[in-house]
Amino acid sequence: AELHVVPFNQTSLKDVQAFVSWLFSTITEQAGASVKVVKHPFSPDMLIPFAAIKDLATMDTMGPRSQAAMRTMLLSVETLIGSISNEFKARGVPDNPCHVLLPLSPNHGAFGGDGAYAETKAALEVLTNKWFSEKDAWGHCTTLCTARIGWVRGTGLMDANNPVAAALEEKTGV
Repeated sequence: AELHVVPFNQTSLKDVQAFVSWLFSTITEQAGASVKVVKHPFSPDMLIPFAAIKDLATMDTMGPRSQAAMRTMLLSVETLIGSISNEFKARGVPDNPCHVLLPLSPNHGAFGGDGAYAETKAALEVLTNKWFSEKDAWGHCTTLCTARIGWVRGTGLMDANNPVAAALEEKTGV
């Protein structure tokens, strides 16, 4: 088994497509005068598209950063899953489809002031329903699992709410 951590700009749909193209591309090896086409060594069996953009905005102040967050945390994740599924369909569905771990959150707008974060995480929950309803289109090439990641201090994403964390931990034992 191998783990490959590959940097790419998940906000850019062009980068997402380029990543999938690279992932499923063929490579060539040259030995002397002959060139041998070799299947690319990577076929994803697990995808963990964790990414988040800190966005301090309310609905009346959302702007380009909120739009970028929506692309990064939702639209690009859907594009990535759909593109991998298309590649698998073109090559024949593998015996072990790509397992996707979706990062959910208990934040469904209760904190406020975090731009489109809550909407993106709620939409990923909807994606699990689409996996069933769109099984024939792309779902048969993947499996989905969700992880409700909760509140993590020190990441920079929830800095504005960190003062509340200490009181919450003290009162509830969380």
